[in-house]
Amino acid sequence: MKNIVFGFVFGFATAMLFNIMRHYLTGLGISAGDWLNFSAAMLAVIVSLWDKVPFLTEHQKSNSKLDEVTTITQGLAVGYFYNFLQDINAILENDIKVLFEDQTQKTFSRDQVEIQLVIPKRLNAASIRHARDSIKVERQADIMRPGRNFKINYALENDGAKLIIKDLIKPSFTIKEYMEQYLKLDPDTEEWRSLETQPLDKFCETINFLCNKSQGVAINQISWRKIE
Repeated sequence: MKNIVFGFVFGFATAMLFNIMRHYLTGLGISAGDWLNFSAAMLAVIVSLWDKVPFLTEHQKSNSKLDEVTTITQGLAVGYFYNFLQDINAILENDIKVLFEDQTQKTFSRDQVEIQLVIPKRLNAASIRHARDSIKVERQADIMRPGRNFKINYALENDGAKLIIKDLIKPSFTIKEYMEQYLKLDPDTEEWRSLETQPLDKFCETINFLCNKSQGVAINQISWRKIE
């Protein structure tokens, strides 16, 4: 509504200005009433703009907060990539032997493995809880290797021929904490809801970019599971 009023007032002021210019260019006299109408219209425009200043200021603040969260998110994504996905990639350079809960073992080649990254769809308590719960119900196994086994959450597909390694994106929880603790954003506000999905999208985008850029981790082995 405010935008409609502003547009109307601005249009009226512009019309008054052109009317004064037309009178001047055609040699017609410019009456005191013409100047009074134009002055009133310009005053209304100034009042309308003044009313918009707080909105513009808040909009700039929101952009600043989003930029800050985006920077933090990209840093967390880079750390996750090099501390988890690169490790998985190194393990998958050779065939892997997996030890299941029933103590049976099976060997998988690289092209038999998919890495599914589980991430909340929104940065709210419900989505994060659902993401955590989705991992808790997954089965666990160990990738056997010298020194120490690598524990994974997993699922099997294609009658056990395909191994799905599932990992919860815990850095997403850190993003939520940063927004609450350092930016002092309230999860129950419209401002939060307008920002909460964008950092998660940026996290996925950064991981995909690093996979495409990397000579090791193959983007076609990565899939995303977004939990509402």
